[in-house]
Amino acid sequence: MNTDSRPLVSICCLSYNHAKYIPEAIKSFWNQEYKNIEILALDDGSTDGSLAVLQNLQKQSPCPMTVVGQENTGRVSYNFNKLLKQAKGKYAGIIALDDFLYPTAVGEKVALMENDDNIAFAFNSAITFVDADSKPYKEDRLSLFGKQNATADDILENEFNMDWTYYCQGTFYRTDVLKAVGYLDEKLLADDYALRIRVALWLRAHPAARFANLDNPACFYRRHPNNISRDYLRQALLIRQVLDKYYPDRKLPSAFMRMTRNLAPVMNFASFRKIRRFKDEKSPFIKELLLYLRVNFKAFRRKMFRVRLSKNKKVVQLFSASRFIKRGTMMTNVSRLKFTVHGDDRGSLIALENGHNLPFDVKRVYYIFGTKAGVPRGFHAHRKLKQVLVAMSGRVTIKTEYGGKIETHLLNRPDEGLLIEGLVWREMHDFSPDCVLTVLADDYYNENDYIRDYNVFRQEDAS
Repeated sequence: MNTDSRPLVSICCLSYNHAKYIPEAIKSFWNQEYKNIEILALDDGSTDGSLAVLQNLQKQSPCPMTVVGQENTGRVSYNFNKLLKQAKGKYAGIIALDDFLYPTAVGEKVALMENDDNIAFAFNSAITFVDADSKPYKEDRLSLFGKQNATADDILENEFNMDWTYYCQGTFYRTDVLKAVGYLDEKLLADDYALRIRVALWLRAHPAARFANLDNPACFYRRHPNNISRDYLRQALLIRQVLDKYYPDRKLPSAFMRMTRNLAPVMNFASFRKIRRFKDEKSPFIKELLLYLRVNFKAFRRKMFRVRLSKNKKVVQLFSASRFIKRGTMMTNVSRLKFTVHGDDRGSLIALENGHNLPFDVKRVYYIFGTKAGVPRGFHAHRKLKQVLVAMSGRVTIKTEYGGKIETHLLNRPDEGLLIEGLVWREMHDFSPDCVLTVLADDYYNENDYIRDYNVFRQEDAS
């Protein structure tokens, strides 16, 4: 009999072919410093014996543990809701059973919410990535790291820009708040992405309510070959569904445009076959995206695939994505980046970090200043180099050309950058006297990567 008088916490967890990882996840719940928990686990028709693993652990569990098995549905939000509606705890969290928790994950959140009735949920703005063998290899700081005074509007804006605010794994909510928002959105493919937005919208409508943001990690997020996030078509679809539903009046963010623009080179042949799965969907976006994919599949199949017939069997061999990308065709890209400003009454600060708000690892930085009035610069292209241009002060106009398209971009804010990837002709015009243009690059100086002859660029751009 449980004699712990503290509030009960419900940990709702899903499994699909996670047999190898389930024991570590469940034992991380057992090893919580906060002991008054219940575990609700659902296996969604696994074929690797996951259900049997869960049932065996259920017999050993030192805390109440419910195990549900069912035919495969593939409906993540529906399955989490199924568990959340059974949860008896005052607080609840959701997690997949290929991930696992730090021992302090539950207790640190419950203590905050018990001490302040206005805290609707508590999360961590850092997370630890581990590989398939549970070896940590990276700690990621998310967009609200160090921002204890952030608001619901900050969550909504950052989520719109795909500058993720927190992972639901390791986050704990008041159960009545989850009920008030209708739990996860079952009409969309997205689970945690949509939930973060739903809860933030609820906070905006309840000004007295707030959230707690901790800078330490609480969850080990496992990257392995079967992560559902590696299904790039599904990821693009779910993000666009969320943007269409929750931000219907806003122009699509540049991060999403980059994602869809670069989708074709990293997709395998099986991903294209999934077009059939969505062909009857009513969403205008799905029709739009599938048209995009079909067009690009036809345009690039000669470069991406070799098809041969062997007897009566068609064999499709996917060329290496890296080989294809090096040709520069699909990875050509010019887009805006938005950087988060930190500040108080003393002034403002912007931090640029590899793997966080920069889309590549920086190997070279240079800056241009003191440019004489009326003097343009640039007039070259790179074959492979990736760059981010930021006007630290003053202003400058960047003219770009690629794929037969000419664009101009005004840079006049230190919190905005211009990402240029691949075969793009660039020119810099109209420098203001106080302009300091900083350029961050993903590789060292290499004269062989430059194209300084415009006619040569036009030939390569057309090929």
